[in-house]
Amino acid sequence: MNMNNTFTLFLISIVFIVLFEENMYAQTTGLRIDYFTDHHLNPIFYNPAFAGEENHPMIGLSGRRMKNGVSDPSSFQGFIQGQIEAINSGVGFMVNYHSFGDIYKRRQMKVGLLYSYTIHAGEQGRFKLGLNTSLLHYNSDFVPNSNSGSVDVVKTNENFFKFNLDGSVLYLNGNFYMGVTVFHTNEPSFEFYNIGSVSRFQKEAYLSMGTQITVNEFITLHPAVMANFSLNQFSASFNNQGYFDFSVLAKFHDRYLVGTSYKLNQTPYKFALTAGIKLAEKYQLAATYHLKQSANYLNRNRIGVTLNYFLTKMESIEEGEGSEM
Repeated sequence: MNMNNTFTLFLISIVFIVLFEENMYAQTTGLRIDYFTDHHLNPIFYNPAFAGEENHPMIGLSGRRMKNGVSDPSSFQGFIQGQIEAINSGVGFMVNYHSFGDIYKRRQMKVGLLYSYTIHAGEQGRFKLGLNTSLLHYNSDFVPNSNSGSVDVVKTNENFFKFNLDGSVLYLNGNFYMGVTVFHTNEPSFEFYNIGSVSRFQKEAYLSMGTQITVNEFITLHPAVMANFSLNQFSASFNNQGYFDFSVLAKFHDRYLVGTSYKLNQTPYKFALTAGIKLAEKYQLAATYHLKQSANYLNRNRIGVTLNYFLTKMESIEEGEGSEM
């Protein structure tokens, strides 16, 4: 990593912190949830342009569980992805499921196809355009009350799935990456009752970047930063609450990993610890423990678990075959 990339990462991180600290207590509208999973372990969940990247997992599964007040929300997600060289494109399939865990049994699920196209820029630079075309499901057992009391509340025949589109741009240069994704570009909405109670998935932006720093032949550091905020008519609306996450992973012999992350605006969590191991150069198991900062006894620490499968690099296979001869 050169000094220009290091300075860019540092400068943008500082800008994010200042912007989100200023709007820490603002409110949001529409439907938004906290991250499905930890972005530094599976960035493809937040940027579909990572589809086709050979140094990223081919298959990923993860889950997260917590307790927040009287609710017990949980998330589960998975993906499979790969590169098709003949069309210079990456493809994949992804599923996200989130249960809000409250008494109204709210839940959402997104099932989508991933696509990315690569445009080369210079000797090492690449721009990738990404799409996640998906079907989005949302449901809630909450029954609203009529304000006047004179109107009968009737459940409507709402579609089970709505079309959803996420678009992204990703820039890669060596070990450095920087990308932006807009979720719910078409803002799908769900209306379950006849009195105008509409649940709308508003447009969201995810900005992410990271790099790799080689300490020595055994140790590498992987700093990354991600910001998430809502959008208003294609412009950033900082009147809404934004999330910020800065993380650092350390890898030893590309087998063991430990790390930490700082979270802004994700009450009651601010810090998280990560540890994992890679087996047979293919399987990586990692767990993240989110430490609560609130004194509310109903809240508890949150845990997430990730399992990834990596393809063995062709160079390693060829070397192994040669050594047996």
